[in-house]
Amino acid sequence: MQVGDEGEKTIEIHKVTKSLYYDPIPLDVTREILLRLPAKSLVRFRCVSKLWSSLTTEPDFIKSFTTFSSSRPRLLLSFGKKPTRLFFSLPQHEIPDDKCLSQNEDVSSNYVDLPENYGCTSTFESVHGLISFNEQCNHIVVWNPSISQHVTIPKPEDSRHGPRYLGYDPFGDTYKLLCIPHAAEHRDYGPWVLTLGAEESWRIIEGGTPKHYGLTVSWKCISGVMYYEAYADINGYMEIRTIMSFNVRFETFKPINFPCCADYFGEHHLLSYNGRLALVCSLDTKLWILEDEKEEKWVCNIDLHLPTRRTDPTGKINYQLNDATVTGEFIYVAVDDKEVHILYYDPKKNSTRSFKFEGSMYKESEGFGGEACKFNTGCLPNLKGLAYLKSSWMFARCLPNHIENLISLKNITCSKLV
Repeated sequence: MQVGDEGEKTIEIHKVTKSLYYDPIPLDVTREILLRLPAKSLVRFRCVSKLWSSLTTEPDFIKSFTTFSSSRPRLLLSFGKKPTRLFFSLPQHEIPDDKCLSQNEDVSSNYVDLPENYGCTSTFESVHGLISFNEQCNHIVVWNPSISQHVTIPKPEDSRHGPRYLGYDPFGDTYKLLCIPHAAEHRDYGPWVLTLGAEESWRIIEGGTPKHYGLTVSWKCISGVMYYEAYADINGYMEIRTIMSFNVRFETFKPINFPCCADYFGEHHLLSYNGRLALVCSLDTKLWILEDEKEEKWVCNIDLHLPTRRTDPTGKINYQLNDATVTGEFIYVAVDDKEVHILYYDPKKNSTRSFKFEGSMYKESEGFGGEACKFNTGCLPNLKGLAYLKSSWMFARCLPNHIENLISLKNITCSKLV
């Protein structure tokens, strides 16, 4: 190689090196990289530059980020100690069998302080990245754990302490709160609905709405439809127990009869299974799936009888059904004074996998209740809750299929009823 050739090569390498160090990354590449980061990192990286802050707060970016997040759902474990709710976020599908997770292993945590009159294990649900706490008091708390924002919304002025449910309309990309009347007022008032946004108001839903009141504070929102148990009026005087559906987009109600073989008077567990509403009776292991809502057609082709020898050879762990994942696995939970035991059961493959979680509240003596963490499992079927101890953290719930969302709650306001 001649000297001149070496000089030209040196100059070329210098140009490439300079380009690598000084040329900015194309904006579309930057966007694709940021979309794949966890929400917690994105919120922190907004401080890097005005460009990144502007990019990650654009509506199109937020919508795309939520779409990416839906392919990597998280499993939330919730603990409560007045007035705080502590959440641990775990990967839902990537945890190996028989793994023992601690707070430091791909586990993030966050908390929200709720009003004092919220119970330690208030019912809550994750709806398209937002968590709504259902407590029958004067206000509703909606929280976005991904960006640590929450908003407190007053209940309708004329309503008593009936249940409130959060729903999401995927077509209009809109969240709505539904407030169901108390048993003593359901023939005279409501129901009410509130669209989450700026300068919105509670509205009474008129026109053909069946008179009913909420039976439970738990609910499910599936593909833009909310489901909850209720007592509905028939012919103006007779009340029947039913499952009420509410279309979030069109704000219409439809009562749905229980499966013919289901225990009408017993305790029921509503689930989302493969994009459809499913129901399990507390004293049975059969899963009823609502195959056709219009025709009120239920099918029962799955038995949730766990293969106990594989789940717990010792027989000491009392697993209870909690929920189902988007991939069709059923989640069972057991708690003791040391760990939370999570078990996945796939009835189609007749297979199980499990892991254990141990959080910092088990080891820290200050701020986490001293000795062992006390649990309240009253939210799980067939388990009686332990008494609330003021100095202890209580296990509240395992919540699957949570997706991260960057939507801001700062501009949500609620004026008086219109």
